[in-house]
Amino acid sequence: MKSLTKTFLILLCSFLFLNNSCKKNGVNSLPPATQVGANTFGCLVGGKAWVPTGNGVGTPAIAGGITKDPQDRFELYIRTYKQNEKMVIYIKPPISIGNNYIDRTTIVFPSAVYPESYCLYNNSVSDFITNNIYTGVVNISRFDTIQKIVSGTFSFKAVNQAANESIIVESGRFDIKN
Repeated sequence: MKSLTKTFLILLCSFLFLNNSCKKNGVNSLPPATQVGANTFGCLVGGKAWVPTGNGVGTPAIAGGITKDPQDRFELYIRTYKQNEKMVIYIKPPISIGNNYIDRTTIVFPSAVYPESYCLYNNSVSDFITNNIYTGVVNISRFDTIQKIVSGTFSFKAVNQAANESIIVESGRFDIKN
């Protein structure tokens, strides 16, 4: 009886340890939240880790960061690629440390020269974009225009209006130096 109980306890402990490790890996596979210009980006798309790897044809995994608009004002434009998927975060001037709310309907860059702030996710088939109903927030923790480092967190809900489908992007983080 002791042998059976001991075996059961060992199996139970192993199961609990492995199960806990698997759950942690989903979130731990995201890059750490830093503010040093580490050129990292990651989030959960529909609950699954999404970290850019590039598109396999020479496009970098992460591009952009602090840029200037045609009127020479600082803006945030981040483009990231993972195989056939793409994610874009654009915050129009003026940029502020803290929460930047994404809650307007817009046409995206480059079709619009002065678009409203938006977040976009493309799964290689459809564009999902924020608007005045499907909104988000980008919390900027560092916006250093001298060293060109921008860091923060984000989450948003976006819609593909043609297909009447939506996605949730959460636990997002970025730390980019350009």
